[in-house]
Amino acid sequence: MLRDSKHALTLHCRGAQVLRCPVDVTLQYDGVPNPADVVQSVVIFEHLMRRPEHTIDRSLWRILRRDGLACLDGKALGATYQDIAKVLYPHRMRETRWTRDSNPLREHLRRAYAVGQDLRDGGYVDLLNA
Repeated sequence: MLRDSKHALTLHCRGAQVLRCPVDVTLQYDGVPNPADVVQSVVIFEHLMRRPEHTIDRSLWRILRRDGLACLDGKALGATYQDIAKVLYPHRMRETRWTRDSNPLREHLRRAYAVGQDLRDGGYVDLLNA
């Protein structure tokens, strides 16, 4: 699969292993394809090979949504915030002493869990419409 932030294209390869050496690519379409679809696929293929666009939303909201969904899954399995933190942030867990008092990582996961609950309870519709 070739993909960037805007496009994705799945290639089914036969013959030599593509990752081991340079290969010649021949595009084959089953049946009689729609010419516009063929052109669009070739344009996307060329774009992904020459200049893929990798834009990543690194905002706090994106991280809270990601962590929130992980918290939902973890809590459904009976995990504690500390267990979830060990999976999501192992490097921070080595540096952080997990205490009952003030713990920024625990507070982040609590906020994230609330965001995950909101997504679960219908907030995902706003995300899809954005």
